[in-house]
Amino acid sequence: MSQKDKRLKHVLTIRLSYKSIERLKSLMSRTNCTTLSEFARAILIKEKIDFYYRNGEMQDILEELIAIRMELKSIGVNLNQLTRYFHQVRFPSEKLQHASRVVQDIKSITDIVQKCMMIISKLSIRWS
Repeated sequence: MSQKDKRLKHVLTIRLSYKSIERLKSLMSRTNCTTLSEFARAILIKEKIDFYYRNGEMQDILEELIAIRMELKSIGVNLNQLTRYFHQVRFPSEKLQHASRVVQDIKSITDIVQKCMMIISKLSIRWS
């Protein structure tokens, strides 16, 4: 089939109520269709439409994992800064102060790892 044959030449006009058009838009937003026209054509010619399903429980877990990722990233930045300062200072008392901050960050990481383990155990129960 040539490119010319694939073009959409024929126009079909339909009228819908506000409620119907909003319902179609809502349905379309959960599909692989990018425009309302594309969605309507797919329905009319009974073309396969992929619907995306979102599980609310999984959304909560995903948001929690994103927050954990951001926390870990900021702790990593702190550790990098503390390491650099640790190597720059000459006095042992200052090194001890920086080392105590590293210990605090490591404790934070331990707490975050425990959160991750709880989430992973919830997911493993759900998927088993």
